[in-house]
Amino acid sequence: MGYKAPTKTPKPSNIKRTINEIELKPCMYVSSTGKQYMSGTLNGEIIVDKKGKAIPFQHIKTTGIL
Repeated sequence: MGYKAPTKTPKPSNIKRTINEIELKPCMYVSSTGKQYMSGTLNGEIIVDKKGKAIPFQHIKTTGIL
């Protein structure tokens, strides 16, 4: 048997988002009611709005890409 590559297309490069030159990392957030969604962390702290609720990852404004 011959070797077959897993895919024909190469894997895309990993794009890291930044806010003020600090890497934004995704994390799973679970609210007190049990709702789960992807949020983001900067230096280990979850990004929250004025009310203290975690902001969904897709709504976080970034300033750059590494």
